[in-house]
Amino acid sequence: MKILIIGNGFDIANDLPTKYSQFLNMCECVISCGHVYDTANNPVCSSANQEKAQLTDFFKSVGKDAYNEFFDLAKGNLFYYHFCDRKNIIGDKWLNIEEEIQKFIENLIAEKKSKGKETYRSSNISALKIFLNNCPNKVETYKDLFETIREQHKNFVRLLEIYMDGYVNQIPPKKLLCFKKGFYDHVISFNYTDTYSEKYEPELGCCYIHGKAIIDRDKPCQIVLGFDNKNMYPDITEIEMLPYVKFFQRLDLKTSVDYMDWLKAMDIEEENLVDIYGHSLAFSDADIISGFIRKPRTKTRIYYYDKLDRYDKLRNLTLLLGTKDTIELVSGKDNHCIDFIPTENYTTRLLS
Repeated sequence: MKILIIGNGFDIANDLPTKYSQFLNMCECVISCGHVYDTANNPVCSSANQEKAQLTDFFKSVGKDAYNEFFDLAKGNLFYYHFCDRKNIIGDKWLNIEEEIQKFIENLIAEKKSKGKETYRSSNISALKIFLNNCPNKVETYKDLFETIREQHKNFVRLLEIYMDGYVNQIPPKKLLCFKKGFYDHVISFNYTDTYSEKYEPELGCCYIHGKAIIDRDKPCQIVLGFDNKNMYPDITEIEMLPYVKFFQRLDLKTSVDYMDWLKAMDIEEENLVDIYGHSLAFSDADIISGFIRKPRTKTRIYYYDKLDRYDKLRNLTLLLGTKDTIELVSGKDNHCIDFIPTENYTTRLLS
């Protein structure tokens, strides 16, 4: 069986604006322009010319109603303003966003414990203080606070859904010609976009681990945005953390579990191939990725962009598998091994 696992690096390689900084910039532009009431007019923004053009494209792509919904959700959103405060640290990596959410919740839990009572008074998190000063709902207890934060998190996720499906999915990708139709049996996507499943092989089964963005939906959103704490996983001792833990979100939102059938099928195959393209191998996805890499008679090919990317992936792989298994698999020469390959040497040659 041949499995392709893709992360955000795949979309970036297709020249799509899926970096976190690009999403954040779009939020900033929309907030600066406000509502659009006339469908015949595009939003007028005081941003630079390039950002004006992107904002116009965004408006044309998502439409007036979704554009205004995006503005309503972004303006005053707690997580948006918190991430703006931290953008120099966060950078472009979604992994860093997950870590920021984790630190945010952990800091609040620590503050609650230190005060030893349920009544909420104040926080050291600057964005939270500003948000609560402008919040119409009165927050008197930590229960009120965590309920309010959950609602803000859901709104932030909806912003992502509008951006990814209403905007990014409508942009033609710069298709990577090295990917040959019919080579893979299945695709596992950690992205919210439909780049591979719709633009490369619509007929191929694709499992969206973190949900698929759908701007016009008739059922609840399934997008997963959270963390898995390697120190506490799988035992989460604080109930306030559960709504932000990936495995809990996947269960709660009922995201696709087709990959579990594929894992079982690999047990009876004589040879398996797992290609990983554009995924950081972060520990937050360890429970799924390690399951494929560890399968017997499985060769794993990890594609990297440059020396630094290879270093980061090897480091993350070691955290994901442990020292012993990483050494054995990376050094292996049989049909159960791991190869690191530059993206320019990507190949669809079958197993040797």
